[in-house]
Amino acid sequence: MSTGQFITGRTQPQACSSSRPPCLVDPNNAFNRQWVVFTGNSQIRPNDYKMFGPRLGFAYRIQPNMVIRASGAILYDLQAGVNQQAQNGSKWPGADSFNGQNLNRTTVQFNADLPFGQFDPRVPDPTPIRQTGFLYDPRFQNPYSEQWNLEIQKEFSAGVAVTMGYVGSHNLRSPISGNYNAALTPGPGPVAPRALWPHAPVVSYDRSIGQGTYHGFQFKGEQRMSGGVSYLIAYTWSKAIDVASSGQFGVESQSLQNAYDPNSSRSVSGYDIPHNFSAALIYELPFGRGKRWVADGLAARIAGNWQINAIALMRSGQAFTPVMNIDVANVGAFDAQSRARPNLIGNARRAQPTPEEWFNRSAFAAPAAFTFGTAGRNQIRTDGYENIDLSLFREDKITESIKTQLRIEAFNLFNHPVFGIPQTMFTNPQFGRVGGTVSTARQVQLGLKVLF
Repeated sequence: MSTGQFITGRTQPQACSSSRPPCLVDPNNAFNRQWVVFTGNSQIRPNDYKMFGPRLGFAYRIQPNMVIRASGAILYDLQAGVNQQAQNGSKWPGADSFNGQNLNRTTVQFNADLPFGQFDPRVPDPTPIRQTGFLYDPRFQNPYSEQWNLEIQKEFSAGVAVTMGYVGSHNLRSPISGNYNAALTPGPGPVAPRALWPHAPVVSYDRSIGQGTYHGFQFKGEQRMSGGVSYLIAYTWSKAIDVASSGQFGVESQSLQNAYDPNSSRSVSGYDIPHNFSAALIYELPFGRGKRWVADGLAARIAGNWQINAIALMRSGQAFTPVMNIDVANVGAFDAQSRARPNLIGNARRAQPTPEEWFNRSAFAAPAAFTFGTAGRNQIRTDGYENIDLSLFREDKITESIKTQLRIEAFNLFNHPVFGIPQTMFTNPQFGRVGGTVSTARQVQLGLKVLF
């Protein structure tokens, strides 16, 4: 239930006055330059009855051992953070809505007995410009993804199958958060006169105006258990691009210098992994009864029933963004992900990165006062992930119904460190220095199981 009024239009409204409701002109509003007028005390996110999600797919057998498949679909995200949104306000804060409270509420403060919480809306805050909060566009809609794929699978002898395919998607209405009602343009002096709504503060504001694409080539080869060997090999070569953010609430790979021009922060996604390789192997050693070697006697009893298992993972590193954490542009941004990035004045990549200096720090410089930085979003990557796990199993049958299993397992067999994201804050003395790893040290464990 909403006690307010929500009006949109295609033309510019007349100037605000004391006799007119608070008005907001958004030059970017979902990229279509609409204008918005909010009145009343609250807005509730409306229901969406137009989530049309068709599915279409087909499979065709070209040869007895070769199949081609294709499919397409529109899928909707149910927004993992919808509970968080319910705690936040959905109305853009007008001067009439400020009464000394923090707009970010973790518990319900409004009910039939206290419709305005613990505050009297008739008593305005003398300095409402100081108020901040977490809000979202009342027209916020669940994001959706247009997805499609095409693959060819062929089976060879000995149970070997090879699959190659292309996977693509176009994601729309993705969340973009950040500091909104900031100044329309960088510049000196107070922020409020240059803001969309001069009498309201800069707040964290979620809008469903983002978009992104994904394109990937996928290869998979597998062999079912045959001759004591089973394996799976998979490789993906892909690229993911999105606008300003790769998640929700401005905390997942977001960097938005200009709230009114999200496309200027378009770059590879935080989840962009150009190369991703994985392999798994199960190999029964050819020793013991019924095997190729050492098939008789006590030696067969000792050497038989051993199995080697291995898993290897190798992928590209994670993209990250250097930030200033200073409102150099003087637009009123108070979160690091909404403030200016540094200027890029050289090649940021090092031929031999080290934990002490993962990238070339001298390639970055502070931007001039009242300007945005020239460095792009997600332009540097962490260390590539490499890991190999190895295990050795042996099963020994004691009776018809009881058997034991000995397990020797080594995780991160070669004790290879994978360094995490370095310090990204340009103003920090540790800028460019890695502070830890995302991998664990080598671990070896022994286990004995009795199965019955």
